[in-house]
Amino acid sequence: MSANPIIRVTDKQKDKMETATVENDKSTGFEFANLAAAAAEGKMLVEDFVEIGKRKAQRLIRRGREAGEDCLDETTHYIKHNPWQSVATAAGVGALVGVFFGWTFFREQANRKRASPGKRVG
Repeated sequence: MSANPIIRVTDKQKDKMETATVENDKSTGFEFANLAAAAAEGKMLVEDFVEIGKRKAQRLIRRGREAGEDCLDETTHYIKHNPWQSVATAAGVGALVGVFFGWTFFREQANRKRASPGKRVG
């Protein structure tokens, strides 16, 4: 037995296949036309959805940029009209950030000392 068997179609089988194709020609053609129309409609719908999604994304980006610019303008206006309060706020935030980083640094050092109590210098 060979690996690739050859399939042979007899003339009688050929005649049956051709006849079946000719008999179903009209309905097959209509089905194919309907299928092609449905595929074209589906393609148009997908293109429309992609275009709508692209416009929505562009609109969101534009709104986000405008909101960021408005926030920056309001901040600049506030700093110009309240310079000392702005300096105090910045100093307070800097102090809180410094305390937080200092606390985490010293806490980490204390954890390291507890983890290895064998060797201590000084």
